[in-house]
Amino acid sequence: MIRLRNDEKIIKAFEVKKSTHGSGVFYITSFGVYFESQKHGMVIEADFELLRSYNAIKKDIFQIVWNAQNNERFRYEIKVDSADEVMTSYKDANKEYSESATEIQALKSKHGYL
Repeated sequence: MIRLRNDEKIIKAFEVKKSTHGSGVFYITSFGVYFESQKHGMVIEADFELLRSYNAIKKDIFQIVWNAQNNERFRYEIKVDSADEVMTSYKDANKEYSESATEIQALKSKHGYL
């Protein structure tokens, strides 16, 4: 089960038909993204600050790339009904986040102070 921080809201959830970790749900929240696999539980928890790129690489394949705290870069692909729909929701949520969060607010929310 996805655990949201204070003031974090789910913007959109998408059914994942296939990924390295099987099917599940991909969540776009007001702070970042999560992927919860039916088999493996929570696989991805990435704040917008860590996410480096996103792309619809095929009509049904959405890809994100992010940096871990040790600066290691990760790439993950999910198969969904419409990668463009996921991309649009991600872009809108990220834009709203970047417009509303100051650097201090982002750090506080990341560490649970808000």
